[in-house]
Amino acid sequence: MFGDSDSRKKMIVRTPDENEMVPSIITKGKNVKEFEPDFFIVSVAHGQPAHGNDYNILKLYEFPIANRDSPAT
Repeated sequence: MFGDSDSRKKMIVRTPDENEMVPSIITKGKNVKEFEPDFFIVSVAHGQPAHGNDYNILKLYEFPIANRDSPAT
């Protein structure tokens, strides 16, 4: 999908071969061939809720280790 760029601060959409489709990159309402890699940064919410004092992401912990028959200890 991406071609070779001369700059480390820019990414380039490569030219598709015959009978090949390459997705379009749209920035500010225009189809662009060169764009910044920051385009792919995704913000992920993290942390624990303010109301939960005993917050634990691991609710089920009695599962077999590496799919073995003995229970986890």
